[in-house]
Amino acid sequence: MYEGLVIDVDYLLNAVQELKISFDRKLKTLNLLIEKNIPIVLYSENNKEYIDSIMKHLRVKEPAIIAGGAQIYSPFEKAYEEMIPLSINTVCQLGNWASNQNLDAIISTDRAVMNYGAWAKDLKETTYIGIRSKFSNVVKIEIYIRNDDKRIEFLNFIGKNNLECSPHMYLNHVSCINYMVDKGNTLKYLAKRKNWNIKKFAVLGDHYRDASIFDEVGYIMSISDFVKDFQNNFEIDSDMLNIV
Repeated sequence: MYEGLVIDVDYLLNAVQELKISFDRKLKTLNLLIEKNIPIVLYSENNKEYIDSIMKHLRVKEPAIIAGGAQIYSPFEKAYEEMIPLSINTVCQLGNWASNQNLDAIISTDRAVMNYGAWAKDLKETTYIGIRSKFSNVVKIEIYIRNDDKRIEFLNFIGKNNLECSPHMYLNHVSCINYMVDKGNTLKYLAKRKNWNIKKFAVLGDHYRDASIFDEVGYIMSISDFVKDFQNNFEIDSDMLNIV
């Protein structure tokens, strides 16, 4: 039996949709685990607003790992929040390249999500009056590129200028985070703060995309494994059977 659960929210949402499983039932099942004080850590490529929308339905108590692992976010336990931002120089070079190519660039900071132009304007104005910009802590920048040749050009630009970022390819965009970010290390950092033994945790997610997290936890689960394990390890009454 695992002592905690690490869940890729993006994977879970896609899986329940493809398998035509009731997402509401899965939320109720997870909430039953939470009631039994089993830690559940959510992680996502998305931002904190996305996690907030999930947490409205899931009564999770633990911080979440977001922005590709570059940020630990919690609306409940601020003391555990942490982030690994991109340097301002790197953000400016990436954003300016996108602007010169007439491509959209979206910035995710520790406080907000905005387009690159708004962030750069704020940075220029606050730097001018000698105050550090409240939007300068950028955890992720997304450049909306679909053309393969343009993507190669973008990667060459990063390499040629020795920019300290790690690009991740998606269908509609390229996401850049701090090159030192590793989701597994981020999970280990949180586990150390929380005094968890993550070798006794299980993970529900995409191994191909998040190998570093899978290397740190002791158990790997599919959606069906999760349901079977729940049924085998908890006393289930008739109401619970209707949920799982």
